[in-house]
Amino acid sequence: MANIHDIVRMTNLSLGTVSNYLNGKKIKEKNKKLIEETIKELDYKVNSFGRNLKTNHSGIIGIMVPNLDDPFAPKVISSVEQYLREYNFAVMICDTMGDPDIEKRVIDFFIERRVEGVVIFPAENDSDRYNCFENAGIHSVCIDMKVDGFKGDFIAVDNRRMAREATEYLILHGHRNIGILCGPRGIYSADERLKGYLDALAAADIPVREEYIKRGFYTEERIAATLTEEILNCGEKITAIFASNYFFTIGATSAFNTLKTRIGEQVSLVGFDNDLATQVIIPKLTIVEQPIKEMSASAGEILISRIKKENTDPPIEKLVAGKIIEGESVATI
Repeated sequence: MANIHDIVRMTNLSLGTVSNYLNGKKIKEKNKKLIEETIKELDYKVNSFGRNLKTNHSGIIGIMVPNLDDPFAPKVISSVEQYLREYNFAVMICDTMGDPDIEKRVIDFFIERRVEGVVIFPAENDSDRYNCFENAGIHSVCIDMKVDGFKGDFIAVDNRRMAREATEYLILHGHRNIGILCGPRGIYSADERLKGYLDALAAADIPVREEYIKRGFYTEERIAATLTEEILNCGEKITAIFASNYFFTIGATSAFNTLKTRIGEQVSLVGFDNDLATQVIIPKLTIVEQPIKEMSASAGEILISRIKKENTDPPIEKLVAGKIIEGESVATI
């Protein structure tokens, strides 16, 4: 059976370089490639469990997500995993289905497996639950939803700024009767996006009309369709709608089709998330695109720097700006 000394002999690299690679440390790309080719040739197997006990390094990052059906989370997970792979970390993904009991079992499981870091998509604003990781010496970063009192790092898209810019885009095209579909009260991203919408109206001296604001659960396309119909039938001439979530965008499009309302002609629409489904809608939608790669890289970078003890600063809160991708769904009036 091959051992580390065989790798050293065949690569002519130092024992320290090979050891650093096997322990997940970053080395020169050419050395990394040479070691990986040699490991494959020798069919070398790392005793991960033994290494874990000896070094207290598992080489595993846990990812905890409440709903893999939402296209946002899988995109972030894929991008984070790609980043961490460069540092020889493996990723363990657990879908908690938004169930607090399952989430608690996943937390215990990650701690027992001695994961070195955790990426959390929080299901609830409960710092006691998620602080279990930092209390156990495991570095953690929350994605998308801010948890009050959380001891780890936090990264999210700049929801307020994106919603403000989307609403300003409609205002610049002459719209003043603008509706919004947004998530439930108390959800961080939903509250921030509504604030951005209200910021844009205030800056343009446009009065707020409560009947133009419809809130519902993020993952219910049917509810979004119903809310869209309510806005369109509220008695006032709505000229534009900002659908502040992927599911709301699909639901709003469905409602337009049901009511035989032409998007971009009779009513304008700005959607959210540049996903495959939104790309095939006719007319091509103007979309708010989230900065998936930048946000994922930030999460990976922070975790790696914490694990390697290169960053001992207080918890970081980072907001990453998105951008508007213009389509044909917004008319100038």
